[in-house]
Parts: sequence; C-alpha cells; structure tokens
Amino acid sequence: MSRITVLARAVQVLAVCAALLPGTGLAAGVTLPNGSPEKATEYYKKLSKTLGIRTPDTVLSTNLDEVLAWLGYRGLATVDLENLSPEALMCLGAPTCGDVKLSSPTGLSQLLQQGPLRPGDILVSRFFAPKITNVAEAPEKRSVGFRKLIRLKAREGSEADKHFIESATLIFNYVTKPNEAPFAPGVRSFNTQLALVSSGYPRPDPSCRGEDCRPLLDSIYWMDFGASGQGAKLSLQLDASFDARGLQPLQAGKPAGIVSYYVPDGCDSCHGDPPPRLGRGVLNELDTDHWFDRVAPTDDFPQLAKNGIPVLTDGGNDQTSAQFARAFDVIRQLNKEYAEMQARVNPKSFHAAATTTWLRLHEQTRQHRPPIERAIAPALQGPGPGLQWVRSSSEDVELLGLLNRYCFRCHGSIRFSVFNKTEVARRRLDIRMRLRPKPAQAEIEGYQMPPDREIPPADLERLVTLVNNLPRVPE
Repeated sequence: MSRITVLARAVQVLAVCAALLPGTGLAAGVTLPNGSPEKATEYYKKLSKTLGIRTPDTVLSTNLDEVLAWLGYRGLATVDLENLSPEALMCLGAPTCGDVKLSSPTGLSQLLQQGPLRPGDILVSRFFAPKITNVAEAPEKRSVGFRKLIRLKAREGSEADKHFIESATLIFNYVTKPNEAPFAPGVRSFNTQLALVSSGYPRPDPSCRGEDCRPLLDSIYWMDFGASGQGAKLSLQLDASFDARGLQPLQAGKPAGIVSYYVPDGCDSCHGDPPPRLGRGVLNELDTDHWFDRVAPTDDFPQLAKNGIPVLTDGGNDQTSAQFARAFDVIRQLNKEYAEMQARVNPKSFHAAATTTWLRLHEQTRQHRPPIERAIAPALQGPGPGLQWVRSSSEDVELLGLLNRYCFRCHGSIRFSVFNKTEVARRRLDIRMRLRPKPAQAEIEGYQMPPDREIPPADLERLVTLVNNLPRVPE
C-alpha cells in the first residue's frame, strides 16, 4: 500500500471520527450521511406502526392523498394542493372564498363534512428555492428551483390527531428552465417532502400513566413522495444536488451530480439531528433574506431579478405593496411556529438562534436585510468568546458575504451556521484546509468544500485569506 493511500485513509478516518465530535474543527464538512434504501424501508415500517398509517407490511404502497385523508383533509387531493392558488387554499370553506372547485365534484363537501376549517388551518407560500438548484450547472443552462410550501394543521379527531401529530408541512419541489416563470398551469412537483410534527416530544410529565398521556415520540416524522404526476407515491428518498461536485460516487440512472438522500438520515442531517442520535430534529426558518441575496447582480441568479420573476411568487416585486405584505406575513407566521417548535425541542440549537434572529429583524419590517445585519448575536451563540460580525469592518462584510453565497446552503442548517462568527473562527484552520486541500485530502470523499460547486479562483483566494485573518479561538 502506497504512503499516499495510507495517508488518505488515515485522514478519512480522522474526518469520520470528528463528525461524531461537534466541537472539533474537522466536523466542519464531512459528507452528508444520506442513509440507504434498507434503512429507509425499516424507518417507514416503524413509522407505520407508531402513527397508524396503513400497516408495516403495506406502508410502502402509500400515496400522498391517503396521508391527506389521515390528517383530516379527505376530499382535498394532491392535485388540488398544487393547482389551487394560495389564496384559494387558505380560505377554503369560508363564505368569502367564493366558488372554489376541487378536482372531485364531492371534494369540498367531503372536506367540510369533517367540520369547518378554521382560519390558519392551512398556510401556503410559494418561493424561489436556491437550496434545490444545482449550482454546478453552467449559469446559461442552470435550471432554477422553486417550492410551494403548505402547512396543514392536523384536524381534530383525525387519525393524525389521535396519534399526536399536530401539523404537517408539505414542500412541493419544482425546477424551471433558465428565464422561465415558475408555477405554470399543469406543472407538477418532481418530488414532495413531508414533515409531520408531533406533540409528543418532549413528554411533559415522565411519570404520567393515564390514557391522556402523550407517548414519547420523535419530534418530526419524515415522509417523501415521488413525482405528483405519477401518483405522488411514497418514496424512499429525495434526489438532490447537495454534493453536485461529484464528491460522492454518481449513481446509475441519476443526472451528473445528483445523489439520493434517504429518510430519515438525509432529512435529519439538515434539520439539526444527524446520526447516530436521531429523533429530535427541528424545522428550519424560511430565510427570505438569503433568497433575495441570491438574485443580486453579483450572485448566482441575477436573471430572476432581471426578468422580473419575484422571489416570493405571490408577493410580486414591490416590497412596499399590500400584495407583498400578505405573502410575507405567511412566512412570518410560519417562522413563528418554527421558533415555538425549536424552543420546545432544542432551544439551544443554532437553528433556533437563526429563527429568533430573523423574527427580530422582521418584527417591524418586510424589507430585505443584508448578511452583515443578520449576524447571530453573542448571547445566542452558546459557550465561547462570543465574537460578532461587525458592520463597520470591511473584512467582516466581505467574508460573511462570501460565506453566505458559497457555504450557507449547508452551513445554515448543518453542524453550525456561518452567521455565528465564533463557530467560523473556531473552525478557521479546518475551513482553510477544506477550501484548498492537499492532493491526498482532495481524494477523500466529502473532504473538499464546498461540495456543490467550484468556487471562482478570485473568490476562493479571498475566502482563504479572510478566513485566515479571523482571530484564533480554542476548539
């Protein structure tokens, strides 16, 4: 065995070990644990038994319409969730809603037979989604990601309610061709993600023994569904480009840079609870500011702004308009709910700190805030010296802008946030090594950062220099 091979394997072992020790610098960027078909299958069988969705033997044949009925929305089909406007969905059954037609002639009557829908039972938002866009593609050919998010409260008396599920967040995923407006009539989601938020975590009273006691459940149960145009059937995975650079082996039948992320590992990785400790993931904030950053002239998606395609699809481009206010207020309400859930499940997480920061910044305004204003305050950073990104420092402004563009896709939700200066400084050596690895290190799967693209040489040089200039912080 050559010395290079021995060195590569040694570094790989160190990297994997460091992933289990969040306080170490090497934890800054190990390849995402993306699970396996076998683990996903076993997860769904356990989910079925716990939540009463079909049976463990038949759960893999579930489709999204069945889960909607399980949540108490019988009569409301997947195609209705996709085709109806947010306004129509959010006022279903109300006298002010007008004559909203569902895909089934009896759909609305079935829905209302279960009781009236309450204001806020359904929240809907459509938006530009840089996270699901393959930025490794050439700009002129790059498809653009968009999402339609629908939050459904579990209806009283539904099977979901009986199994202590309080809400479901559905995310329909779409991609458009360059310069093409999103959400054209008849366009269907290529993959739909579902997060079922339970009220059983944490258990309020460990000594509780009565029938009304909530069981100790996972904080979130994950489900995934394939193309809605093909029946929105239960899927084991989301195929995504988080490792588009090819640091993971490309899989047969997948486009270049597309890798499968299986439930629950691929979900928990981005929601604050990576293996081996699972069961207390959180929903991440909807960071409108980051979305607006990405359509700036110097970023990756300037064509959206140039072509007048709104970041918030239903808000339009005038951030002072009543239309924008209505769309933004839905985001604000969702982030408030996520903050409450984070406070219950993992209040000291950086995910909670990020959501708290967004809500503070947007308590009185809907205007886009630049990265330097979104720094996580030392009081929310946890143990350490409490370093702060400073607006008057030109280096801080430049470095945080670069980190936001090239690193936030992962390190806004995985292991640490780039908006926490203390954590970035603590990892300065490791970040520098991963941005510019030695040949043997570059051969290790998941070592080189960022995993989804090649950084232009000038930006890479500035990133390395500015990271190197950060103060030394003990690990």
